[in-house]
Amino acid sequence: MKQPVSTLVLVYTSDLDVLLIERADFPGFWQSVTGSLDREDEPLAGTAVREVLEETGIDATRHRLVDWRIE
Repeated sequence: MKQPVSTLVLVYTSDLDVLLIERADFPGFWQSVTGSLDREDEPLAGTAVREVLEETGIDATRHRLVDWRIE
């Protein structure tokens, strides 16, 4: 069951190009990678890695992740 906690992942290059994804359910609406915890004990970093892979095919474990600690 999805939990009422989610993460937003900003994927960007060293040139500060940002990856945006067009929503299938709202054409013309673009957003960053987002997703909810699948279970209460799932770490947010794990949620971020899973969502990036599911939504983009990018293996985020091969890149440096930074938690900006913004809620």
